[in-house]
Amino acid sequence: MANFSTGNTQKRREEIKYNGMKFQDFLNDLINERNLFKQDIANLTKNSRKSITEWTTGLSIPSPANFQNILNVLAPTNSVEERNRYISTNTSIYESIRTQYLIAKKLLNEQKKRGL
Repeated sequence: MANFSTGNTQKRREEIKYNGMKFQDFLNDLINERNLFKQDIANLTKNSRKSITEWTTGLSIPSPANFQNILNVLAPTNSVEERNRYISTNTSIYESIRTQYLIAKKLLNEQKKRGL
């Protein structure tokens, strides 16, 4: 579910969870499994370091295309089957998280319009 709070930066953090895991934890785990740094991911996916930091700290969530690029970089290369399973499994988790994120974002916007 979504939990919205305002931090010192006044940016909204969306803590969208999948089976109890926050999106940023999910993404950080994927990156850490490959012993890469955020700058490595930024370079390999042609995203800014700032974008990667926002995704890994919960300030935003990557687009489906950006997440696919991340998975393509992180997926194992020792077998096609293992690579495809890795991409498929993690894409499914991402899509579930993203759906929850979009619903929560819509609800928040509706509450703002009503002045709640």
